Amino acid sequence: MPWPIEIRGNKLVIWERQGGTRGTNYFYILDPHEKKLIYIGRLSRLFTRILEGTSRAGRRRNYKYWALLEVLEKELGSEITLFMFWYTNKGYGPNTTKYLVNCSRKTIEEERVDTISVSVYEFEVLGPEREWIKLYEKYVPVMMNIVKNIVNKLGIEVLFAGRATRLENLLINPKLGLINALVQPSWQSRQKALEAYIRSAHELYVLFLVAVSLNAKTIYHISSDGKPYWWIEYASDFSTAVVVTPTGRRHTFWFQFSPKKWWDVVRGGWIHAMFGKPVRRLPPSRQYVRPDIVIMEGEYQYRSDLKRRTPALVVLMDAKISFDEADFKQLEGYAENFGKLFDKKVIYIVACLDRIPPRYKKMLERIGYHIMEEVAPGQKGEEEFQDFIRRILL
Repeated sequence: MPWPIEIRGNKLVIWERQGGTRGTNYFYILDPHEKKLIYIGRLSRLFTRILEGTSRAGRRRNYKYWALLEVLEKELGSEITLFMFWYTNKGYGPNTTKYLVNCSRKTIEEERVDTISVSVYEFEVLGPEREWIKLYEKYVPVMMNIVKNIVNKLGIEVLFAGRATRLENLLINPKLGLINALVQPSWQSRQKALEAYIRSAHELYVLFLVAVSLNAKTIYHISSDGKPYWWIEYASDFSTAVVVTPTGRRHTFWFQFSPKKWWDVVRGGWIHAMFGKPVRRLPPSRQYVRPDIVIMEGEYQYRSDLKRRTPALVVLMDAKISFDEADFKQLEGYAENFGKLFDKKVIYIVACLDRIPPRYKKMLERIGYHIMEEVAPGQKGEEEFQDFIRRILL
């Protein structure tokens, strides 16, 4: 497939690979009248679209678009601006390339630009994603600002690794998350991305609400220059942080803790050493249980440290932005898996941005969850949540 734009005779030709955020690219054209970015696939009056091929699994589709230069010039002016948002094969991005097409001289100028630079323009809103845009703008910038203030107050740094670097982008500039979501050409993809960003921002916000509630000193990780930092990585082999509270208690924080690798350690023959008794039934070999936040009493720098001793107390928290049947099944699974290992040593908490339907509140209470509603900036649940954390961990 030619890559990605050229002029052939009297036509502008563009190639696009669609299908998610791995090895794909999406073109937007700047409407010079409304100053809005419009997805090229929605300009059927200007561009002809041709499907040139699909991937073996059908997830990627290669399209060619072409338009007559004289038609573009008549509709958009002699010089038109396009932005290509593209992702690496590993899913990093979007990166942004700007193209200036001069229709009369038949030239194309290319320039790599920072993605945040397009924030001066609006994306055309397709309709159904509008409510999610409002939710994003209401909560994400405020939550990220609170996280920054907490980080400064505690005198720590926050380092992100792997897929969690998208969270770093949210923290640096929340506008990036909104742009990244609206790059997707369909309202369904945009809504899914916005929901994921709001959920991730809320998880990070809840994590640091716990941190500031304890007002604890970070003793791990410490950089070579003596600066404490927190390590944010999904399913990491390293703990997020180890802290000491003003009352002298040590707690280990895990963000997006995955027991899967832990189970691999357990299967190596250390079950009895870790728990002092055999486990009757091992969990299935493929485990995707990953609570948002797990706090263990004691110091555990590495996942393998868990083979030496079992924590005297485990606090499992999951942050939710809404609640339905799938969420309940997920939390039920957490309680079942962690309950087998720690019996009554686990305190289960769900911290919801909104309110939880009464039916699910009763069901959660039956399986041992403490329910915190409206855990959101400026809401009463924010302070209630912090008070509860102080009662159980200080």
